[in-house]
Amino acid sequence: MNHLTFLMQQAKAIWQQQDAVTSVEYALIGSLIAVLIVGGVGAVGTSLSTFFTLTANCVTFAVSGTGSCA
Repeated sequence: MNHLTFLMQQAKAIWQQQDAVTSVEYALIGSLIAVLIVGGVGAVGTSLSTFFTLTANCVTFAVSGTGSCA
């Protein structure tokens, strides 16, 4: 038996195991969730940064009367 035939048989055996397929599915779902979390945190972080900058400008304007609250 040559190496290619052996590798094909091993790949077929792994493909037919349900545990291996389930592990791959869980890995794909986990990766998708991680991507969504990173995107969500990035969007919320940008919004919070803008909010706190505006708040700091308004407090500075209220205290010193210079600048603007916009």
